[in-house]
Amino acid sequence: MPKISSLRDSTLFKNLTDEQIGAVVNISETRAFEEDERIISEGEPGEKMYLILAGRVAITVSVPGEDRTEELATLDKGEVFGELSLLGRDKRAANVVTKTEVNLMEWNASALNSILEQDSALGFQVMRSLAYSLTERLTSTNINLRNTFTKMSPLI
Repeated sequence: MPKISSLRDSTLFKNLTDEQIGAVVNISETRAFEEDERIISEGEPGEKMYLILAGRVAITVSVPGEDRTEELATLDKGEVFGELSLLGRDKRAANVVTKTEVNLMEWNASALNSILEQDSALGFQVMRSLAYSLTERLTSTNINLRNTFTKMSPLI
């Protein structure tokens, strides 16, 4: 298990007390993946959330009607993915593939939701952190879409 002090850099943990971090860490597992391994597949049931302890992953989506994927984002140490499973989304919206060797903390969404419901202060802080992360990603996606449409507008 990683030390509590090493988790403070993560958005997920930065506003939590040592006791709260300990509670969240106690129900996690650590996992290791080699480069170019798929961790999550688009469309599969979403039951886990992950925090990157070391390494880098790519978030990709399948291109409809084509046999390829498009990379949407790259996530690094301290970032979370699979968080939509915590919010009740039942199917994965994207693929997650390792770009390097990766070490992760992994949570079962129902177990994590259970402790977040038991400790409302912890639940508020974790959900606030996830909302911040999702807001940042949505803003980035909007900018990317705007840029894509701007490039395409002369063609339309």
